[in-house]
Amino acid sequence: MPASLYPRVLGASWERLDEAVRCHHLQDDNLRSTGRFRIDYGSQCARLIGRLLGLPPAAGAVMTRLEIRVVEGGEEWRRVFGDRSLITTQFAAPNGQIIERLGALELRFRLEVADGGLVYHQTHTALLLGRWRLPIPRWFSPQVAAWERPGAAPNQVEVSVEVMLPILGPLIIYQGTMCAEEAKR
Repeated sequence: MPASLYPRVLGASWERLDEAVRCHHLQDDNLRSTGRFRIDYGSQCARLIGRLLGLPPAAGAVMTRLEIRVVEGGEEWRRVFGDRSLITTQFAAPNGQIIERLGALELRFRLEVADGGLVYHQTHTALLLGRWRLPIPRWFSPQVAAWERPGAAPNQVEVSVEVMLPILGPLIIYQGTMCAEEAKR
Protein backbone atom coordinates (compact mmCIF):
# COMPACT_ATOMS: atom_id res chain seq x y z
CA MET A 1 0.00 0.00 0.00
CA PRO A 2 1.41 3.43 -0.94
CA ALA A 3 2.51 5.54 2.01
CA SER A 4 1.70 8.93 0.48
CA LEU A 5 -1.75 10.45 0.95
CA TYR A 6 -3.09 10.87 -2.59
CA PRO A 7 -1.94 7.50 -4.00
CA ARG A 8 -3.40 5.86 -0.89
CA VAL A 9 -6.77 7.63 -1.14
CA LEU A 10 -7.09 7.26 -4.92
CA GLY A 11 -6.01 3.60 -5.00
CA ALA A 12 -6.09 2.17 -8.54
CA SER A 13 -7.35 5.54 -9.89
CA TRP A 14 -3.91 7.04 -9.11
CA GLU A 15 -2.52 5.40 -12.26
CA ARG A 16 -5.18 7.15 -14.40
CA LEU A 17 -3.81 10.56 -13.42
CA ASP A 18 -1.62 12.27 -15.99
CA GLU A 19 2.06 12.16 -15.02
CA ALA A 20 2.14 15.97 -14.61
CA VAL A 21 -0.68 15.83 -12.04
CA ARG A 22 0.97 12.91 -10.19
CA CYS A 23 4.19 14.97 -10.01
CA HIS A 24 2.30 17.64 -8.03
CA HIS A 25 1.39 15.25 -5.24
CA LEU A 26 3.80 13.77 -2.75
CA GLN A 27 4.95 10.30 -3.47
CA ASP A 28 7.94 10.29 -1.11
CA ASP A 29 9.15 13.46 0.61
CA ASN A 30 8.64 17.20 0.28
CA LEU A 31 7.46 18.82 -2.94
CA ARG A 32 7.74 22.36 -4.27
CA SER A 33 5.97 23.98 -7.20
CA THR A 34 5.90 27.55 -8.47
CA GLY A 35 3.67 29.45 -10.84
CA ARG A 36 1.47 32.46 -11.37
CA PHE A 37 -2.15 32.82 -10.28
CA ARG A 38 -4.98 35.21 -10.95
CA ILE A 39 -6.89 36.02 -7.75
CA ASP A 40 -10.40 37.46 -7.84
CA TYR A 41 -13.10 38.25 -5.29
CA GLY A 42 -16.84 38.23 -5.87
CA SER A 43 -17.75 41.57 -4.28
CA GLN A 44 -16.51 44.38 -2.05
CA CYS A 45 -17.95 42.47 0.90
CA ALA A 46 -16.00 39.37 -0.18
CA ARG A 47 -12.81 41.47 -0.40
CA LEU A 48 -13.39 42.73 3.14
CA ILE A 49 -13.99 39.18 4.44
CA GLY A 50 -10.89 38.01 2.56
CA ARG A 51 -8.81 40.78 4.13
CA LEU A 52 -10.13 39.88 7.61
CA LEU A 53 -9.24 36.22 6.98
CA GLY A 54 -5.74 37.14 5.78
CA LEU A 55 -6.36 35.93 2.22
CA PRO A 56 -4.21 37.35 -0.58
CA PRO A 57 -5.41 40.50 -2.36
CA ALA A 58 -6.87 40.39 -5.86
CA ALA A 59 -4.17 40.24 -8.52
CA GLY A 60 -3.83 39.55 -12.22
CA ALA A 61 -0.65 37.46 -12.03
CA VAL A 62 0.82 36.92 -8.57
CA MET A 63 3.89 34.73 -8.08
CA THR A 64 2.71 31.62 -6.24
CA ARG A 65 4.59 28.87 -4.43
CA LEU A 66 3.26 25.56 -3.14
CA GLU A 67 5.21 23.49 -0.65
CA ILE A 68 3.87 20.14 0.50
CA ARG A 69 5.50 18.22 3.32
CA VAL A 70 4.69 15.10 5.26
CA VAL A 71 3.26 15.59 8.74
CA GLU A 72 2.07 12.93 11.14
CA GLY A 73 -0.86 11.20 9.48
CA GLY A 74 -1.03 13.46 6.43
CA GLU A 75 0.39 16.43 4.57
CA GLU A 76 0.84 20.14 5.20
CA TRP A 77 0.09 22.33 2.17
CA ARG A 78 1.72 25.77 2.34
CA ARG A 79 0.49 28.02 -0.47
CA VAL A 80 2.23 31.40 -0.74
CA PHE A 81 0.56 33.99 -2.98
CA GLY A 82 3.02 36.88 -3.22
CA ASP A 83 3.66 37.56 0.46
CA ARG A 84 0.50 35.89 1.87
CA SER A 85 0.50 32.31 3.15
CA LEU A 86 -2.44 29.93 3.21
CA ILE A 87 -1.58 26.80 5.17
CA THR A 88 -3.81 23.75 5.43
CA THR A 89 -3.37 20.18 6.60
CA GLN A 90 -4.77 17.21 4.71
CA PHE A 91 -5.52 13.70 5.95
CA ALA A 92 -7.23 10.57 4.68
CA ALA A 93 -10.79 10.08 5.97
CA PRO A 94 -11.90 6.54 6.85
CA ASN A 95 -14.32 6.54 3.89
CA GLY A 96 -11.65 7.17 1.23
CA GLN A 97 -12.04 10.93 1.17
CA ILE A 98 -9.59 13.76 1.85
CA ILE A 99 -10.01 15.90 4.97
CA GLU A 100 -8.57 19.41 4.69
CA ARG A 101 -8.26 21.61 7.78
CA LEU A 102 -7.77 25.34 7.90
CA GLY A 103 -7.72 26.40 11.54
CA ALA A 104 -11.01 25.25 13.10
CA LEU A 105 -12.64 24.65 9.70
CA GLU A 106 -12.72 21.11 8.31
CA LEU A 107 -13.67 20.33 4.71
CA ARG A 108 -14.08 16.83 3.26
CA PHE A 109 -13.65 16.01 -0.41
CA ARG A 110 -14.34 13.03 -2.62
CA LEU A 111 -11.67 12.87 -5.33
CA GLU A 112 -12.47 12.00 -8.94
CA VAL A 113 -9.98 11.32 -11.72
CA ALA A 114 -11.29 12.82 -14.98
CA ASP A 115 -9.35 13.10 -18.26
CA GLY A 116 -6.03 12.66 -16.42
CA GLY A 117 -6.89 15.45 -13.98
CA LEU A 118 -8.23 15.55 -10.45
CA VAL A 119 -11.61 16.99 -9.41
CA TYR A 120 -12.39 17.77 -5.75
CA HIS A 121 -16.05 17.34 -4.78
CA GLN A 122 -16.82 18.81 -1.35
CA THR A 123 -19.00 16.47 0.71
CA HIS A 124 -19.01 17.88 4.28
CA THR A 125 -18.01 20.92 6.32
CA ALA A 126 -17.51 21.10 10.08
CA LEU A 127 -16.15 23.31 12.84
CA LEU A 128 -13.66 21.72 15.21
CA LEU A 129 -14.19 22.93 18.75
CA GLY A 130 -11.66 21.18 20.95
CA ARG A 131 -12.58 17.48 20.83
CA TRP A 132 -15.97 18.19 19.27
CA ARG A 133 -16.72 18.22 15.56
CA LEU A 134 -19.78 20.36 14.77
CA PRO A 135 -21.17 19.65 11.27
CA ILE A 136 -22.22 22.75 9.32
CA PRO A 137 -25.28 22.34 7.11
CA ARG A 138 -24.51 22.69 3.40
CA TRP A 139 -26.85 25.69 3.04
CA PHE A 140 -24.81 27.55 5.70
CA SER A 141 -21.26 26.43 4.88
CA PRO A 142 -18.60 27.70 2.50
CA GLN A 143 -18.48 25.58 -0.67
CA VAL A 144 -15.24 24.79 -2.47
CA ALA A 145 -15.03 23.67 -6.10
CA ALA A 146 -11.53 22.74 -7.26
CA TRP A 147 -9.70 20.89 -10.00
CA GLU A 148 -6.20 20.19 -11.34
CA ARG A 149 -5.44 19.14 -14.88
CA PRO A 150 -2.35 18.68 -17.03
CA GLY A 151 -0.82 21.89 -18.32
CA ALA A 152 0.74 22.67 -21.69
CA ALA A 153 4.31 21.76 -20.64
CA PRO A 154 5.75 18.71 -18.86
CA ASN A 155 5.49 18.86 -15.04
CA GLN A 156 2.93 21.67 -15.38
CA VAL A 157 -0.63 21.65 -14.05
CA GLU A 158 -3.50 24.09 -14.33
CA VAL A 159 -5.32 24.69 -11.04
CA SER A 160 -8.67 26.28 -10.24
CA VAL A 161 -10.16 26.86 -6.77
CA GLU A 162 -13.44 28.67 -6.10
CA VAL A 163 -14.75 29.34 -2.59
CA MET A 164 -18.42 30.35 -2.42
CA LEU A 165 -20.20 31.75 0.66
CA PRO A 166 -23.90 31.34 1.38
CA ILE A 167 -25.92 34.38 0.30
CA LEU A 168 -22.77 36.38 -0.64
CA GLY A 169 -21.63 34.20 -3.54
CA PRO A 170 -17.95 34.00 -4.53
CA LEU A 171 -15.48 34.73 -1.74
CA ILE A 172 -12.22 34.03 -3.60
CA ILE A 173 -11.34 32.43 -6.91
CA TYR A 174 -7.77 31.61 -7.75
CA GLN A 175 -6.59 30.05 -10.97
CA GLY A 176 -3.20 29.51 -12.51
CA THR A 177 -0.47 27.21 -13.61
CA MET A 178 2.12 25.46 -11.44
CA CYS A 179 5.38 23.80 -12.46
CA ALA A 180 6.97 21.22 -10.18
CA GLU A 181 10.48 22.11 -9.02
CA GLU A 182 11.09 18.83 -7.25
CA ALA A 183 9.04 15.72 -7.74
CA LYS A 184 9.90 12.41 -6.12
CA ARG A 185 8.80 9.46 -8.21
